[in-house]
Amino acid sequence: MDRVGPGGHLLIVGASGRAAARSAVRGRWSPIIVDAFADADTARIGTTHRIPEFPDGLVRLRDAFPPTEWMYVGGMENTPPLVAWWNARHRLRGTAPEDLARVRDPWQVERCLREAGLAVPRLCDGASPPESGRYLRKPRRSGGGLGILVHSPEAGIQAPAGDPDLCYFQERIAGRSYAAIYVANGRDAALLGLTRQWIGRTAWGASGYQYSGSRTVDRWPCSEDHINAVGKQLAKSFRLQGVFGVDLIAHRGRMFVVEVNPRYTASCELLERRMSASVVAMHMDACRNSNLPTSERRPDESHRRQYHFGKAVLYARSTLSGVPADPVNRLLKQGASRDWPPSADIPAEGSYVAVGHPILTLFAAARNAARIRARLDRRANRVEQWLRRVGT
Repeated sequence: MDRVGPGGHLLIVGASGRAAARSAVRGRWSPIIVDAFADADTARIGTTHRIPEFPDGLVRLRDAFPPTEWMYVGGMENTPPLVAWWNARHRLRGTAPEDLARVRDPWQVERCLREAGLAVPRLCDGASPPESGRYLRKPRRSGGGLGILVHSPEAGIQAPAGDPDLCYFQERIAGRSYAAIYVANGRDAALLGLTRQWIGRTAWGASGYQYSGSRTVDRWPCSEDHINAVGKQLAKSFRLQGVFGVDLIAHRGRMFVVEVNPRYTASCELLERRMSASVVAMHMDACRNSNLPTSERRPDESHRRQYHFGKAVLYARSTLSGVPADPVNRLLKQGASRDWPPSADIPAEGSYVAVGHPILTLFAAARNAARIRARLDRRANRVEQWLRRVGT
């Protein structure tokens, strides 16, 4: 890049780097994005390199860049050895590979939180399906809810056994899904906020347990102190560095921790919009200087508290070849701005989108949190109707 931000270059590596790259620009870094899509709008944010075979293709690209600071995003948490490989050349800003491997082990997380008196679902080995109860068979290395199967012997649903190194069974907790976002410095963590998650929204083309979107919340399902305690325990036990997310299920007044994602997550950009801040800037400050965004240092969001923000991932119901960005954004021009367009993750021209894969991300804002999903529904319907008309 010809012009370098005051923070310098920052390599962002993972399945999709668009949101973190936009955050990096807000934090005055110049991002270099290495991801699986190289979407049209991502290429406008910074220098972009596409990895056709993610994540294996990343091995070949490590030495293509001069040594610099880097952070990993979605998908990389499943490959600690690959993180270590990149870390041998570039300076990692995030949780170290050896700690990443520990916090991505569901049994270590379950033991850590249970000993601290925090709620976690029961686990069973992937090779031994439970004989009773409701469980989910989950891949050890996956993301976005892909590959999750229901196991409920009482209902006549038997998920197959598998290699315990590749899958495990987790008790299925009924309730609403949330994501808490924290920033950690290896010893402690500060809570940035909480978002409500939508899973498997068929109205947006999702299925099963696919991640469908999120919105900010106005009413917390439990005390902030309780959610704070979860992040602090995890940060201390696993030496977490920088931003990380925790997926939770609200059930009968308790919050059950179902997964830890030690990286910039899908919910971060919604909190950024509400705070008018850069989560990547907070991430880098914590990793470089051990500073946490305390209540005194956290950006003021009072002027935006009257607004709520949401996003929806629109999945393909039929195969697509390219989705022109400008017509989509003109279609959804209401609420658009340079920094917050109404859609994102627009496939590059000529890109092939298979059935069940994400097409793009839609955004909406409202004064009432309950209205967010309805607005996203309308936008999703409008885009799908337009796609059918143009025959993309």
